[in-house]
Amino acid sequence: MLLAAATGATLLSVTACGDEAPAPSGDKPPAATTGGGDSGAKKPPLTVTFDVTGAATLKGVVDTEFPNLGGATFPKTCAEYVKGKDDRFVLPKIFLVKLDQGVTPTVNVTLTGYTGPATYDAAAIERKTSSGVEINTLLAAPGGVFRLNGASTSSVKVDTAGGSWTFTGLADSKGGKLAGSVVWKCNR
Repeated sequence: MLLAAATGATLLSVTACGDEAPAPSGDKPPAATTGGGDSGAKKPPLTVTFDVTGAATLKGVVDTEFPNLGGATFPKTCAEYVKGKDDRFVLPKIFLVKLDQGVTPTVNVTLTGYTGPATYDAAAIERKTSSGVEINTLLAAPGGVFRLNGASTSSVKVDTAGGSWTFTGLADSKGGKLAGSVVWKCNR
């Protein structure tokens, strides 16, 4: 797995503590659900596992829909999802679901120069939209805003069955640090 030091505006943010996190970009898919649920309902196509420790803790599993790949393109299968769109790949986005610790996470990470399933280092993580809005965040309310910096590492692995975003050394303005992973499995 490639791990590369990163500089820039990639964030892991946990709102509260006085720092405000940027809002996620893109269209908002239907709300995710925590594990379990109505046995008669069709399970969402992605299962996302959070394992983040340090100044904040995010641990738990969430089921969610495929994200908007851009231009209101929502994949219907795992094969469509891992193709990405326009040389970009959007990691699973989570909205309005609490983990066991009462933390509400939102993932907003996009790879650029995407050529299909592989491992991508921090240089492939998109920093801002064309209009200058900072993206690539993991929001976890409540908490603080954690950013990649020169001492951080970050890697995104995508394969046909799912993928992962791993990172170390994310730091907030108060000196707090985080390390961990967001792992997803594709169910369709």
